[in-house]
Amino acid sequence: MSSLLGLLDLGAGAIQAQNAGIATAANNAANVNTEGYSRQRVDLESNPGSPLLGGVRFGDPQRHASELLAGRQRLAEGSTGYFSALSATLLDLESMMASAQQDIPEGLANLFGSINNLGAAPLDPLTRDALVTDAERLATTLNQHADEIERARADADDRVRDHVDEASALMQEIAKLNSAINGSAD
Repeated sequence: MSSLLGLLDLGAGAIQAQNAGIATAANNAANVNTEGYSRQRVDLESNPGSPLLGGVRFGDPQRHASELLAGRQRLAEGSTGYFSALSATLLDLESMMASAQQDIPEGLANLFGSINNLGAAPLDPLTRDALVTDAERLATTLNQHADEIERARADADDRVRDHVDEASALMQEIAKLNSAINGSAD
């Protein structure tokens, strides 16, 4: 039979194990919205003892992270960055093309109207000149919008280069920090 002190020791060990579990659960709840935090867990193990007494022992809290979840999060963050950049580029292009929505259809309508007029009076030099003028205006409008689109593409390429340069610089910093960590005795 166990002594009273043995029973009190068993109870104290159980209370300590329970307190460690509660403290870990409270820490997990407090940090649930902290970016980069991974949950902790305390493993409780039975303590072998005599047939009637044993007890519980616990270790230090251990971090548990899901590699699948972390990978999905990295993929989602990368996609978010890509779509943010794409959205900014498309908004720039849309604002540039707002004038094209009026200029190009109007230019096409004028060109086809001039073609119809020329069909009605094929020998009239004024009708021919009007057709050539309308065709030149439409070509100029199309070229202007093509230049605007090319500038938007070049701006998007520049933004991508800037982001790649920034990512490369950050990766170099991380590599230096990893080297410093590996070289330290701490």
